[in-house]
Formats: sequence, C-alpha cells, structure tokens
Amino acid sequence: MPMVMVCDRVVAMIRDVCDDPVANVRLTVAKTLATLKGKFSEEVLKEFVFPTLEKYCADSDRDVQYFGKIALEHLR
Repeated sequence: MPMVMVCDRVVAMIRDVCDDPVANVRLTVAKTLATLKGKFSEEVLKEFVFPTLEKYCADSDRDVQYFGKIALEHLR
C-alpha cells in the first residue's frame, strides 16, 4: 500500500478521535501526531495537524496541554 494511502487513512482515524471527551485519547493523538513527523503533506499540516495541536495547547487538561506543546515544538 502506498505511503500516501497509509497517511490518509491514519489522518482519517485521528480526525475521528481528536475531539474525544476523554483526555487520554486527545493526549494520545498529540503523541501520535508528533511520532508521524515527516509523514504529512504541507496541506495536512496546515489544515489539520497544527490547528489540532494549537487547540490542545489551550485544552482544559494539563497533560493534553503539555503533550500538545511538545508535539507542536517537535513538528515545527
């Protein structure tokens, strides 16, 4: 399976859970996005990854905030 298809499927799955009410799910999304550095197109980074992580930086949960900031720093 081509890498583009894999990335598209992964992004689709992450989109489904990125606003989950459970903080540990959002925290895992942040960690996953950081782990996938270099796998996203510029479009996906600008339209989904960066906005999601920026939103996490202002999350009500401190751990989500922390991992959102770490992931954002790692990806920039």
